[in-house]
Amino acid sequence: MPPPVYWAYGLRITSDTALPVLPLADAAVAAADVYLNFRSAPAPDVVRWLARLESTTRDPWLACARTSTGYLLRFEGAADVTVSADGSEIGCTPIGDASDALLQHLVLDHSMPLALKLKGREALHATTVRTAQGTCAFVGPSGSGKSTLAAAFLHAGDDVLSDDCACVCLQRGRAYIVPAYPGVRVHADVRETLVMGKQRAQTTGRRAVKERWAPPQALDAFPRESQRLVCVYRLSQSPLSGDARRPRIESLSVRDGFMELVGSTFRFDALDRAMLAAEFDVWQQVARTVPVRRLVLADDLENEEARHLVQSDLASHRY
Repeated sequence: MPPPVYWAYGLRITSDTALPVLPLADAAVAAADVYLNFRSAPAPDVVRWLARLESTTRDPWLACARTSTGYLLRFEGAADVTVSADGSEIGCTPIGDASDALLQHLVLDHSMPLALKLKGREALHATTVRTAQGTCAFVGPSGSGKSTLAAAFLHAGDDVLSDDCACVCLQRGRAYIVPAYPGVRVHADVRETLVMGKQRAQTTGRRAVKERWAPPQALDAFPRESQRLVCVYRLSQSPLSGDARRPRIESLSVRDGFMELVGSTFRFDALDRAMLAAEFDVWQQVARTVPVRRLVLADDLENEEARHLVQSDLASHRY
């Protein structure tokens, strides 16, 4: 029996390991755009190291290299991921005792952006939400609250279209988000705050590990059509205290918005001029057609006030 074909980022995906977080493609689909190999990935043959990135705690997190057949992404202490030159094959070799959930997260959310680039598409390090007022994206550095805010929308009944990797395409002068797969990765205290109520969650103190969370019906109702992107919010934490810590939205110029988009791009190979030129061209077009605004957050696990503020902003500006 042939392996199932999944659907994410507008791509047909097959895997040697079951991926229950992904929606299934139409039953008539046979061929795949990307093959994921979690069991016997090829050994990397490094030609040149390109970049090394640190985590929010300044520990080594990701090293990128060119190989004779494509790229190597080395996630420190977790996995070696190889990506073929055309983005059609991704292999994952665990390092240490990394869980299946972590390996799938590294492949689907942090290695897929490179495959998308190699296929001529662009991706933002962003979480995107489809609301009744329009689809918006949240960008910002790791730990800025993108997933936490998106979880508040998800709990309220909106759709989270992507978490970490947001595939962006341009059609007829407009920017669209190509849905990835449902759910967000959040800390346990965030999930418990939304599901069980704030008072109980405050006593848990559980923040160490992020886990993917989505309502039971999220997979069945997940949209597959591209959704027009109407606004990008760059998240930052308020330096103020007391009542002054309430969330607020600030306008950004087109130039500043472009710089925020460039800063939120997955950049694996800064030596590839063609890749950089394509990337800059896309973000210039997006910045001219989609407003980028700064959303200053308070440290709130529920994020209800911020959610309502975003909804009101989307509705009032009629993007």
